[in-house]
Parts: sequence; structure tokens; C-alpha cells
Amino acid sequence: MNRSVQFGRAIALAIYDWSVTDGGDKGYTRNFDPDFIFPTGPSYWVPPVRGQTVSPYPLHPYWGANRTFVKANGTIPVPPIEPFSKDTASRYYKMYKAVYDKDHILTLEEREMAAWWGDDPTETFSPPGHSYYIAMLAIKKSQVNLMKAAEAFARTGIATADAFIHCWKAKTTYFNERPSSFVRKYIDDSWIQFLPEPPFPAFPSGHSIHSAAAAVVLTDLVGEPADIRTNAWLNHDSGGVVHGSLRTNQRRNTLGFSSPHHLL
Repeated sequence: MNRSVQFGRAIALAIYDWSVTDGGDKGYTRNFDPDFIFPTGPSYWVPPVRGQTVSPYPLHPYWGANRTFVKANGTIPVPPIEPFSKDTASRYYKMYKAVYDKDHILTLEEREMAAWWGDDPTETFSPPGHSYYIAMLAIKKSQVNLMKAAEAFARTGIATADAFIHCWKAKTTYFNERPSSFVRKYIDDSWIQFLPEPPFPAFPSGHSIHSAAAAVVLTDLVGEPADIRTNAWLNHDSGGVVHGSLRTNQRRNTLGFSSPHHLL
């Protein structure tokens, strides 16, 4: 027994020692770099007027340079981006206009869903925490054994970590503006979006990337569950009330890993 315990501790220590060299060690102590120099131009991100976090700087602008867990994941090419254009007939303009138009017709259910998936760490899960939470639900529902459960948590963590590194590499390559700044400049200068924006560039979508990575891993390990019921609550003093009178502490459903929630 003692030998097994010592072996486990030795492995854990070796993993930890390796982790401190990946570029992200104690990243929480340097979330925002006050010396960061912003690129200049018409398509670049600026701090949001209504944001999740009050900061004049982007979150972890160098995270994309971190070492990935899987070496091959560090060589994935950055995806192309739609070229900037303020021409009303361009795809770029139409994408931002679509966000603006949708904001005006959101149903209560859509607002609740967006808030539940908002993953503002001051109110709910962090994005990786949300993936771990869904992994826990999938493990419980599928009733896999201890070894399979441990593998599911490990692979979910590795997948989401590498996904975010690649995502941030792309985000900081383009430093793409979010809808709020484009819409207020070219469509409606009085627009305030429903959901507060996070403190980092837009493209590509972090939710799409990390939740898709977790979904692939979990589907491979435990299959495609028909229905997962959650009981997640907002960490909010008002008992789940946030964004005006919107309540987001109700029971939510995720219909399998391939549901379109990751497109939000």
C-alpha cells in the first residue's frame, strides 16, 4: 500500500513539475497585462462598454503561446477570418447585423439559455468548469467504472486546455472586434447588447471550440446520452436573478453532446 501511495505521489509531482514550464503556471496572477500594446485599425477589439469584467486590457493575450498537452495540437493552423468590411452587402457586415437583429427578438428561453451558458466566472462556471460539470453528469448517467471516470476527467481537461490554447492563438492573431463596437460604429450608436461581453477578442468562438472538444472526448468515452439534466445555479446574491428580471437558476436540459449549445 505504501509503495503504491509513494508511486502515485511521484507521478503527481512529476506532472506538476512539468506543468510549471508550459507558460500558464500561476496565470491567475497575471490575467491582464497593463503593458500590453493594442494593435490599431478599424477591425480590432476594444474593451467593451458593457463587459463581464471591468478591464481596459484583454484577458491573457499571450495564452496562445503556451505549450499544449498533445504536441500535435500545437501545430494546428489558425483558421482564416472573414475580411473586415463596412459595406452593407459584405459577409462581415451581415454577420454583425445578424447579431444586432437577433438581440431585438430574443425570447425569454433564449435569454435564459444564453445566460446559463454565459460562463462569466464572477456569476457562474468558468468555461472549463462548465465542461467538467457536464463530464461529471455524463459519468454519473452512464455509470462507468472508476478507471473510465478518471480517464474521462483527464481527457476532458486535456482537450479543453489544448482547445483554449489554440483558440487564444487565433484570437490574438486577428484581435477581432466584438459586435458591440462594430454595431455602435456602423449600425446603431445607442445599442447596448443583452449579454455583457467578455474581456477578449471575438474570433474564433471560445465556447464553440472548448465545448466541441469536450463533446468529442465524452462521446468517445461514454457514448451519446439522450438527456442530461442539470441543477446548476448562478452564484449571485439575489438567488439567481441577473440581467434585469431574468431568472437563470431553473433546471436546464442538455440534449446530448451534439446539441447546438456550443454555438452560443
